[in-house]
Amino acid sequence: MMDHELLKILEKARKYCAAEERCKMAVEEKLVSWRVENDDISLIINKLEEENFLSEKRFAELFAQSKVNQNKWGKVKIELELLNRNIPEIVIRKALEEIDNDRYLQNLSILIGAKEKELIDLSPLIRKQKLVTFLTAKGYEKELIEKYVDL
Repeated sequence: MMDHELLKILEKARKYCAAEERCKMAVEEKLVSWRVENDDISLIINKLEEENFLSEKRFAELFAQSKVNQNKWGKVKIELELLNRNIPEIVIRKALEEIDNDRYLQNLSILIGAKEKELIDLSPLIRKQKLVTFLTAKGYEKELIEKYVDL
Protein backbone atom coordinates (compact mmCIF):
# COMPACT_ATOMS: atom_id res chain seq x y z
CA MET A 1 0.00 0.00 0.00
CA MET A 2 1.29 3.45 -0.92
CA ASP A 3 1.21 6.40 1.45
CA HIS A 4 -0.71 9.56 0.61
CA GLU A 5 2.33 11.46 -0.74
CA LEU A 6 3.30 8.58 -3.03
CA LEU A 7 -0.28 8.30 -4.32
CA LYS A 8 -0.16 12.01 -5.23
CA ILE A 9 3.10 11.46 -7.12
CA LEU A 10 1.64 8.40 -8.87
CA GLU A 11 -1.35 10.47 -10.01
CA LYS A 12 0.98 13.18 -11.28
CA ALA A 13 3.00 10.52 -13.14
CA ARG A 14 -0.19 9.11 -14.68
CA LYS A 15 -1.04 12.56 -16.04
CA TYR A 16 2.51 12.96 -17.33
CA CYS A 17 2.24 9.65 -19.19
CA ALA A 18 -1.28 10.33 -20.43
CA ALA A 19 -0.26 13.67 -21.98
CA GLU A 20 1.95 11.92 -24.53
CA GLU A 21 3.60 8.55 -25.04
CA ARG A 22 6.73 8.28 -22.87
CA CYS A 23 9.57 5.82 -22.50
CA LYS A 24 10.54 4.43 -19.12
CA MET A 25 13.75 6.48 -19.06
CA ALA A 26 11.86 9.78 -19.51
CA VAL A 27 9.48 8.89 -16.69
CA GLU A 28 12.36 7.90 -14.42
CA GLU A 29 14.10 11.21 -15.17
CA LYS A 30 10.89 13.11 -14.40
CA LEU A 31 10.45 11.24 -11.11
CA VAL A 32 14.05 12.04 -10.15
CA SER A 33 13.40 15.72 -10.93
CA TRP A 34 10.40 15.50 -8.58
CA ARG A 35 12.84 14.21 -5.91
CA VAL A 36 11.25 10.76 -5.65
CA GLU A 37 13.32 8.09 -3.83
CA ASN A 38 14.88 5.30 -5.94
CA ASP A 39 12.79 2.53 -4.33
CA ASP A 40 9.64 4.55 -4.93
CA ILE A 41 10.62 5.20 -8.56
CA SER A 42 10.61 1.46 -9.24
CA LEU A 43 7.28 1.11 -7.49
CA ILE A 44 5.70 3.92 -9.51
CA ILE A 45 7.16 2.69 -12.82
CA ASN A 46 5.81 -0.82 -12.16
CA LYS A 47 2.38 0.57 -11.30
CA LEU A 48 2.33 2.74 -14.46
CA GLU A 49 3.21 -0.31 -16.56
CA GLU A 50 0.57 -2.46 -14.84
CA GLU A 51 -2.06 0.21 -15.52
CA ASN A 52 -0.84 0.56 -19.13
CA PHE A 53 0.10 4.24 -18.73
CA LEU A 54 3.63 3.24 -19.72
CA SER A 55 4.65 0.82 -22.46
CA GLU A 56 8.10 0.61 -24.05
CA LYS A 57 6.61 -1.35 -26.96
CA ARG A 58 3.95 1.26 -27.65
CA PHE A 59 6.46 4.09 -27.26
CA ALA A 60 8.95 2.49 -29.67
CA GLU A 61 6.30 1.81 -32.32
CA LEU A 62 4.89 5.35 -32.15
CA PHE A 63 8.37 6.88 -32.09
CA ALA A 64 9.44 4.92 -35.17
CA GLN A 65 6.23 5.72 -37.08
CA SER A 66 6.36 9.42 -36.27
CA LYS A 67 10.04 9.78 -37.19
CA VAL A 68 9.45 8.05 -40.53
CA ASN A 69 6.25 9.97 -41.31
CA GLN A 70 7.18 13.42 -40.04
CA ASN A 71 10.99 13.63 -40.20
CA LYS A 72 11.73 11.06 -42.95
CA TRP A 73 14.33 9.41 -40.72
CA GLY A 74 15.99 6.14 -41.66
CA LYS A 75 15.94 3.01 -39.53
CA VAL A 76 19.55 3.39 -38.38
CA LYS A 77 18.86 6.79 -36.79
CA ILE A 78 15.59 5.57 -35.26
CA GLU A 79 17.35 2.54 -33.77
CA LEU A 80 20.11 4.69 -32.28
CA GLU A 81 17.62 7.13 -30.77
CA LEU A 82 15.64 4.27 -29.20
CA LEU A 83 18.83 2.66 -27.87
CA ASN A 84 19.74 6.03 -26.31
CA ARG A 85 16.43 5.85 -24.48
CA ASN A 86 17.30 2.38 -23.12
CA ILE A 87 14.60 0.62 -25.13
CA PRO A 88 15.35 -3.14 -25.30
CA GLU A 89 16.73 -4.31 -28.67
CA ILE A 90 13.93 -6.83 -29.20
CA VAL A 91 11.36 -4.05 -28.78
CA ILE A 92 13.30 -1.85 -31.23
CA ARG A 93 13.49 -4.65 -33.79
CA LYS A 94 9.72 -5.16 -33.62
CA ALA A 95 9.08 -1.40 -33.97
CA LEU A 96 11.32 -1.22 -37.03
CA GLU A 97 9.52 -4.19 -38.59
CA GLU A 98 6.23 -2.28 -38.27
CA ILE A 99 7.46 0.54 -40.54
CA ASP A 100 5.61 0.58 -43.87
CA ASN A 101 8.27 -0.29 -46.45
CA ASP A 102 6.57 1.53 -49.34
CA ARG A 103 6.36 4.73 -47.31
CA TYR A 104 9.97 4.28 -46.19
CA LEU A 105 11.27 3.93 -49.76
CA GLN A 106 9.04 6.80 -50.90
CA ASN A 107 10.63 9.01 -48.21
CA LEU A 108 14.10 8.00 -49.39
CA SER A 109 13.16 8.89 -52.97
CA ILE A 110 11.74 12.28 -51.89
CA LEU A 111 14.90 13.07 -49.93
CA ILE A 112 17.15 12.08 -52.83
CA GLY A 113 15.14 14.21 -55.27
CA ALA A 114 15.10 17.28 -53.02
CA LYS A 115 18.81 17.03 -52.17
CA GLU A 116 19.82 16.49 -55.81
CA LYS A 117 18.08 19.77 -56.73
CA GLU A 118 20.16 21.58 -54.10
CA LEU A 119 23.38 20.08 -55.43
CA ILE A 120 22.75 20.59 -59.16
CA ASP A 121 25.71 22.95 -59.69
CA LEU A 122 28.31 20.61 -58.21
CA SER A 123 30.47 18.04 -59.98
CA PRO A 124 28.98 14.51 -60.11
CA LEU A 125 31.53 13.14 -57.61
CA ILE A 126 30.99 15.91 -55.04
CA ARG A 127 27.21 15.67 -55.56
CA LYS A 128 27.26 11.93 -54.82
CA GLN A 129 29.47 12.39 -51.75
CA LYS A 130 27.17 15.06 -50.34
CA LEU A 131 24.08 12.98 -51.11
CA VAL A 132 25.52 9.89 -49.40
CA THR A 133 26.56 11.99 -46.37
CA PHE A 134 23.09 13.54 -46.17
CA LEU A 135 21.25 10.19 -46.39
CA THR A 136 23.62 8.61 -43.87
CA ALA A 137 22.93 11.48 -41.44
CA LYS A 138 19.19 10.92 -41.96
CA GLY A 139 19.79 7.33 -40.84
CA TYR A 140 19.30 5.31 -44.01
CA GLU A 141 21.02 1.97 -44.36
CA LYS A 142 24.22 1.81 -46.41
CA GLU A 143 22.78 -0.92 -48.67
CA LEU A 144 19.73 1.22 -49.53
CA ILE A 145 21.86 4.27 -50.24
CA GLU A 146 24.09 2.22 -52.53
CA LYS A 147 21.03 0.82 -54.31
CA TYR A 148 19.26 4.15 -54.90
CA VAL A 149 22.17 6.54 -55.43
CA ASP A 150 24.30 6.03 -58.52
CA LEU A 151 27.66 5.28 -56.95
